[in-house]
Amino acid sequence: MVPEERTNEIINGIRKALIDYDEDGVEEWANKVMEEGVDSFTATMEGLADGMIEVGDLYNKKEYFVPELMLCSDALYAGLQILRPAIKASGRKAETRGSIVLGVVEGDVHDIGKNLIKMMFDVSGWTVHDLGKDVPLDKFLEEQMKTDCDIVGLSALMTTNMVAMPEIVKKLKEKNPNIRIMLGGAPITEELLDSYGADGYAESAGTAVEEAMKTGGIPRCLPRKWAPRDSAGQGLLTPYPSFSFLELLTKQDASKRTGPIHACVKLKASSSMSLPGPKRLQSARMLYSLSG
Repeated sequence: MVPEERTNEIINGIRKALIDYDEDGVEEWANKVMEEGVDSFTATMEGLADGMIEVGDLYNKKEYFVPELMLCSDALYAGLQILRPAIKASGRKAETRGSIVLGVVEGDVHDIGKNLIKMMFDVSGWTVHDLGKDVPLDKFLEEQMKTDCDIVGLSALMTTNMVAMPEIVKKLKEKNPNIRIMLGGAPITEELLDSYGADGYAESAGTAVEEAMKTGGIPRCLPRKWAPRDSAGQGLLTPYPSFSFLELLTKQDASKRTGPIHACVKLKASSSMSLPGPKRLQSARMLYSLSG
């Protein structure tokens, strides 16, 4: 039995290393979890997931930007790769807390924003069905009917492509009047929601989950930071972020790094990964700016 004080020290170490985008530090603390017998589920939820939620808060406050999110995501997946086998071996089954279909509309291949939003929904306990970029209208309809998701998220960076959104919204509502639809992308504004017939608008990756909850597609059990409370500030629906976040562990090989961040730049293949934290961040910012 690991003493509570030591357990808290390890979990806090994981969380701090992740927030500091210290991939090596996350790996070191995650290895301590395995070596010292700390519960891997608790370490993942209170260390990695809570840390990533805090990163989202920093992004909302504009203290962190896309490059920081990229490096924090690297650290996240590094920790998951170490802790995944123990969680899988525990036999715990995932529970769905909410589901969303995401995609960039047809004709648009800019998916960095969509990928960041995908990561935030993953960490927040949603089941994410990612259609990728340049997605035809019929594919959104097909995926919504197949998954019976709570929300469909449409993204567009180009004004020439966002004009397709009203037609997609119309078709989705015809098929399922109860489906909630969110829009996102640089040219999208809140004022467009009514004219497009959509239900919600995500100004940034950091606010997307909260906005999704406002549309009415609220998951049955929410992460602690976003869970409803009673008037006394108590009554959290769950002490942990949703376990469905851990479905990511069994469906993705973290070593391949094909997740949301590396759709932008393959940082792992860059020599910048061997640099100290501040220089890695500087390099990440440069690569991000070059990636367009």
